[in-house]
Amino acid sequence: WTDSFKMFLTCKLANPSFSPELSAKTTIIDFTVTQGGLEQQLLGRLLSKEKMALKESLNTLLTDVTQNKKNLQLLDKSLLEKLTESQGNLLEDQELVEVLNTTKTESKNVQVKLIEAEVKTKEINEQREQFRPVAIRGSVLYFCIIEMSLVNWMYNSSLGQFLQLFDYAIDNSEKAPQPTKRCENIVKFLTYHVYRYINRGLFERDKVTYLLMVCFNLMLRDNKITGADVAMFLKGGSTLDVTERSPMKFIEDTACNNCRALTKHTFQGETVPFFRELIQSIERNENVWKTWLEGNNHDRNSVPDFSERLNADKEIGPFLHLCLVRCIREDRTLVAAQNFISDKLGPEYVAPVTDSIESIWQESLPLVPVLFLLSAGADPTSIIDDFSKKRKKIYCD
Repeated sequence: WTDSFKMFLTCKLANPSFSPELSAKTTIIDFTVTQGGLEQQLLGRLLSKEKMALKESLNTLLTDVTQNKKNLQLLDKSLLEKLTESQGNLLEDQELVEVLNTTKTESKNVQVKLIEAEVKTKEINEQREQFRPVAIRGSVLYFCIIEMSLVNWMYNSSLGQFLQLFDYAIDNSEKAPQPTKRCENIVKFLTYHVYRYINRGLFERDKVTYLLMVCFNLMLRDNKITGADVAMFLKGGSTLDVTERSPMKFIEDTACNNCRALTKHTFQGETVPFFRELIQSIERNENVWKTWLEGNNHDRNSVPDFSERLNADKEIGPFLHLCLVRCIREDRTLVAAQNFISDKLGPEYVAPVTDSIESIWQESLPLVPVLFLLSAGADPTSIIDDFSKKRKKIYCD
């Protein structure tokens, strides 16, 4: 045993659980990226491609600021040493007086440089902030991808994979002279490119789940909804302690209980619940609500008594409508979710898509294999064979 002995252990688990005893005896360092940390990393990555001069200016400025602060500390240290070593009358110590004058002059110069650096840093940061929406969107998309591994372990992805998608979106999105328009183009391209990439590796039943996660996380990041609002959509009336019987024959007890939970919930932290009069509205207009419930058209414009309020707020309205359909017509939740996704992201996200062999080949790399998960009766061998002959590549079975 020697005091200089050190042992390092690594773990691939994202968030390992260690006992308090082990944590007290060791130093545990968590290298897992956070959403804020990834946002800064993506912003720097974007600036290195879009505004390299801006990034270099900031790095140079930070280096100068650090050096100036060190020089200021050295001057203070030198002055203290002279004061400590000086003997006799301080005013008669000519060397000390010269050091004091030099320190005073240099200190003023350094202070001026620090003030100028602060002004320049502020200006540079204002220019950098114009590109932050891209970093925010990238960070949200990455953590949506990571959270899909909780749905199925097969959906695991790495940060390296995502960074390749991020760089590809920057390089291939439409150029624009204005930073605002350029950011809009990158955000639009990045969101759809990541969706198409991830969509290829998802089971059909999980594709809407991924898109809903993207929509919810974007709204959470923009403070349009809260975690409690998302919980309301997911849990419905199961949060209530008592399940009461429905007073209306055409609404099941479970759906009625969901409606009661909806009337009590305060969306966006509002003091007055949005659907406070939902039960009373259904009881007053039973025929109208029955027609709406038994039909297949559950568009926001057709919701009795609430259509005008749902359409008034373009940001939160689609989410409120989704919650209403989930609570009162659970069997139509999938259709309502697709409409919600179309409202928030665009109709192209719910349209059927097919990835051709050529598009997959163009994105493939020699050291990254392409895996086909085949269902019963599916065999891509002939398609791959035809494509390889067309490209004049050798295909080995």
